[in-house]
Amino acid sequence: MTTAGKRLGRIDRANLRHGESPGKMQSLSSGCLSELSAQVSAPRTTTSRRSPSWAAILFAPTLVGTIYGMNFDHMPELHWALGYPFAIFLMAVVCTSLYVIFKRRDWL
Repeated sequence: MTTAGKRLGRIDRANLRHGESPGKMQSLSSGCLSELSAQVSAPRTTTSRRSPSWAAILFAPTLVGTIYGMNFDHMPELHWALGYPFAIFLMAVVCTSLYVIFKRRDWL
């Protein structure tokens, strides 16, 4: 049993001993249930921040790689000797920057 469940049980037993009105018991119980649901939803919030963060990090190299995969003939960097190393460097910089930003905001 979770600590919130134990607290809820103690509160209900205390209310029954003291003979409080059902209206007070209902409001107290609903407050405890909202507390419990807030505790349960906290891990979901973490997951809902991490998944989009990793998706954004993985999207950056996918975008650059997709553009290079289109085989355009009139892209200046294709005829440049450092074109592909530059593209890989660009992907690494963007991914690292996104990782650092998300890590600072505690999303990863």
